[in-house]
Amino acid sequence: MLHGWYSCEYWTQKFKDILVIWGWPGERIIDENERQLLVCWDLLLQTYQQLDFILQAHSFVEAYKALQKLAFITPFLPETGKVSIHILGVLEAAGLPFDKLWVMGMHSGAWPTASQPNPFIPTSIQRQFNLPRSSPVRELEVAKKLTATFSRGGCSQVIFSFPKMLDDIPTTASRLISRFKQITLADPLLSLVPSIVVMEELSDAVGATFVASKTAPGGSKTLKLQASCPFWAFAEIRLKAIPMGKSTLGLTPAERGELLHGTLAKFWQQIKSHEYLLQIPEQELDNLILLYITEGLQVLQKKRPLTLTQNYIMLETERMVSLVGKWLLHEKQRLPFVIYKVESQHLCRVGVLDFKIRIDRIDQLTTGEIVIIDYKTGKVQIKEWFGPRLQDPQLPLYCLATDLAPASIAFAVIRPDAVLFKGIEEVKGLLPGVTNFQDLNNNDKAATWATQRLAWQDGLTTMACEFQQGVATVQPLLGKITCRYCELQAFCRIHEKKI
Repeated sequence: MLHGWYSCEYWTQKFKDILVIWGWPGERIIDENERQLLVCWDLLLQTYQQLDFILQAHSFVEAYKALQKLAFITPFLPETGKVSIHILGVLEAAGLPFDKLWVMGMHSGAWPTASQPNPFIPTSIQRQFNLPRSSPVRELEVAKKLTATFSRGGCSQVIFSFPKMLDDIPTTASRLISRFKQITLADPLLSLVPSIVVMEELSDAVGATFVASKTAPGGSKTLKLQASCPFWAFAEIRLKAIPMGKSTLGLTPAERGELLHGTLAKFWQQIKSHEYLLQIPEQELDNLILLYITEGLQVLQKKRPLTLTQNYIMLETERMVSLVGKWLLHEKQRLPFVIYKVESQHLCRVGVLDFKIRIDRIDQLTTGEIVIIDYKTGKVQIKEWFGPRLQDPQLPLYCLATDLAPASIAFAVIRPDAVLFKGIEEVKGLLPGVTNFQDLNNNDKAATWATQRLAWQDGLTTMACEFQQGVATVQPLLGKITCRYCELQAFCRIHEKKI
């Protein structure tokens, strides 16, 4: 009889009866994969039967559709051997038979689970139809039923447990398990736990040394990662453990930075000096900016034609024209200078390693001083240039990379909310807004620009030698703050340690 409204248990038996009538799977000998498929089918029927917790009496058609949906979302993964331990969620485990069962995490803050009504459906309707997570009352009833099911789910032993501490906060047992007998480690029921095995601990914090005759990959980023966490540098630079890129609706920050760098590089290769910048007519200046931005967007469009539509290009062009215009207006307020080099390549030796670097810009003031500038579209802090382990060694490395002995190193911060120079200088007034070195050191006469360059040389050499020797210790410089910007926690297993 396939008419009427019945429970999941009733329809489960009807499905089995229909298959028997059809002669499925038959009397033929089945192979191992087919046998496991039958097991998977039986588990699927058990899963459907567990829907009695949330489904009311329903028709055969509704039962068939529910079973069909479950079949679509249930993967079939053939087993390669007998599995004696199953780790399941509470809904997955409900109703399944076990020889022994251990239910974990049963503290008062998690069991019963908190209600969480769907924000897109009126709460009154959710509670009227008793939808999942709609009210604390419903969650309590579900938790009571599941607890009762678990309590008889193990043929010989059932244990409920909860953590004593959670995020350094003491917890208490859920009242739903308070009626069960409390046991201790000496209790015979814990005989299901295997005897403690002494595990061998192997310290593997040093990898193979890097061949010093080769140019070190990564440039200044290698030293930055080595300072932040030696394992991070070893994994990303040596092992190429690079996180997958994140898809975006528009240009990525890296692509926008590339567009800005390319535009300013072409501009200064054409303009060449502060004097020319002041003399060039505004219309000609605007036309040059627009030309170089357009050329940069055309290159990016070939890489991402679906993203850079005509409307998007128009908006991005407008944004870039405004941003570059603000920056050049700031450049006009500087002391007179000429462009010494743009996008210059350098081979810099640090310790026993050679690094290839590219300096965005080197200016020479009319008074003779050399200034090194690097464009940035994000936030920067010059305090990261100091200390035994330089958190940001890029500009200190650039300062040592040439024989020009720069008198100032600075980031050109170019953002919609701010355009400014941020760096340090040996002589006051070389760049607007840049910190004078002596002011930074509270006029400590022992600290000079020359001694600072030596300190940078020592710090960078330490990082380079560590990298060359394969030092890969899991030791984030700023603890959890450093880990926040790294996506390799699953690799280094930092969360297994207390940092």
